[in-house]
Amino acid sequence: MSEKFLWDRVPVIGRTIISRNVGDKLNIINFELSDFIFEIDGMTVQIWESIDGKKTFQQILEGLKVKTHSQYHTRLEVDFQNFIAQLVENQLISLSK
Repeated sequence: MSEKFLWDRVPVIGRTIISRNVGDKLNIINFELSDFIFEIDGMTVQIWESIDGKKTFQQILEGLKVKTHSQYHTRLEVDFQNFIAQLVENQLISLSK
């Protein structure tokens, strides 16, 4: 696991964020940035739906690994970190202290 990633932090979805299913995709909207819609699908939807303000990144990733064949775990970790970075960059989640 990447040492730089903050595995022990708990991601929190902001109060101004909503998500809606649109077909096989999920749209995430931050009402503070009302013209911005973040569209996700596949594994990223599972990650998003696992963010409950209680589980750490490590716990979320471990839960996803249970559902994924072990040969894909390294790729899953990389994709997970990239997706979380996008969520933070787009102000869709914050991190607990």
